[in-house]
Amino acid sequence: MDSIQVGDYLEPEGWDGLGGLLQAGHDAVGESYPGSAFTVETMGTHRTYPVNLTITGRSLTYRKFSKPAKRVKIEWIHDGEPNTTSRGFIVFNH
Repeated sequence: MDSIQVGDYLEPEGWDGLGGLLQAGHDAVGESYPGSAFTVETMGTHRTYPVNLTITGRSLTYRKFSKPAKRVKIEWIHDGEPNTTSRGFIVFNH
């Protein structure tokens, strides 16, 4: 269960339930866009963001769905700008 897969739910810190399901990532496009492992479409804005994820910490149970989850580092992939990072958790749906 420690592998992140398409269909898992990403909840960035501070988004208050507006996370989203992971979808397939994007391929690299030249030097300005390195590509991403996943994309996430937010439930609140319905925008899609490319992300890379790394499991970083403890296991927990996500109360909203009563499913297992883990802490993650989120790398937000930008086109032609430096990438940024934040924290959150991934809810496993597999």
